[in-house]
Amino acid sequence: MYNLKVVIIGAGIGGLTTGIAMKQAGYQVEIYDRVSELRPAGAGISLWSNGVKVLNRLGLGEKLAAIGGEMNAMEYRSHTNEPLSYIDLYPLFERVGQRPYPVARTDLQAMLLDELGPENVHLEMPCVAVEQDENSATAIFENGHRATGNLVIGADGIRSAVRTYVLNRPVERRYARYVNWNGLVAADPDLCVRDRWVIYVGDSKRASMMPVGGDRFYFFLAHRWKQVPT
Repeated sequence: MYNLKVVIIGAGIGGLTTGIAMKQAGYQVEIYDRVSELRPAGAGISLWSNGVKVLNRLGLGEKLAAIGGEMNAMEYRSHTNEPLSYIDLYPLFERVGQRPYPVARTDLQAMLLDELGPENVHLEMPCVAVEQDENSATAIFENGHRATGNLVIGADGIRSAVRTYVLNRPVERRYARYVNWNGLVAADPDLCVRDRWVIYVGDSKRASMMPVGGDRFYFFLAHRWKQVPT
């Protein structure tokens, strides 16, 4: 019996979820990330029904429901608070058999890390190159360490060294001319209906409130910016 091993670059949501799936499939899993710690972040993410079904398949459905917010509708309004559209999500729930869960990104990452096991994650390990032959692939790190497995999977985001290797060229980031501020606040009916994701748009700006677990709202404010921020 072969002892299969996968090396994953990136300990974000994609890397950790992949690690859990590969571990359940019988692989030895090692995950590496450039950061020195997995720090809390104010960002949120809307995990829709297809993504929830993936985590259900991995046995994480109950844990996800515990950290997810109840979102039963979406609403778009103008920047002057005029209603633009209202989307009832119950028909979606009935059709696909699963509701979505808006979650705080930190809560989701912590849940995945706990399921995988922190001992499988190695921090302060920037990947700088990848090599492969007919039988294996090797990730090479800034400190000279080399991790070899049957697979190397890149989940290392916009500065991906793995992507550069696969494409044989770097990919330059493209500034979209928007600056975004986000965070978490206590759910307050004066701010938003508790079970609704509301997005305000207009005048080159966006603002949003979305329910997440812990009786909180995730908010973001986005504004068009003419120059690249430093």
